Amino acid sequence: MLALCASTLALVVGGCGDSKKPASTTGAAAAAAAGPAAISKADWLAAADQLCREGRAERDALGEPRTLADIATFASAAAASLERQYQAIRDLGTPQGDRRTLGKLIDRFDREPKALRLIAKAAAAGDLEMVDATAIDPAIGLALDGAAKDAAAYGLRVCGTPER
Repeated sequence: MLALCASTLALVVGGCGDSKKPASTTGAAAAAAAGPAAISKADWLAAADQLCREGRAERDALGEPRTLADIATFASAAAASLERQYQAIRDLGTPQGDRRTLGKLIDRFDREPKALRLIAKAAAAGDLEMVDATAIDPAIGLALDGAAKDAAAYGLRVCGTPER
């Protein structure tokens, strides 16, 4: 049962990143330095995908949870990583005319760290049934699938791709 729990947890932590692609600073560093002022879509996409790569690498370093205590620690750390990543993406600003589109996209992705916080709380309480139920919640899965499709449609290549 714990193996099922760990594998379903990996499904929840699938929103952003691809650590196998090389880091690119072309445009990304400049876009990040530009802050919330107007940013071109190309620069925004490069910077957001770079932030997702970095977040993925941070979460990959957490390893694989093997016990309920590991799951609690992993889920809490992964949630914090995603929250930092999404805040950094928000801090990029938005390309002209895309504020609403990107706001909705990031709001959908925000469900992921919330679900991970619930998983961490259930695991810390020793409630394996709740961990599994939260990790495979179809509403969370649908929201993340929708966010991944929206991310790809907007032009993101890393954010929204499965992590594991």
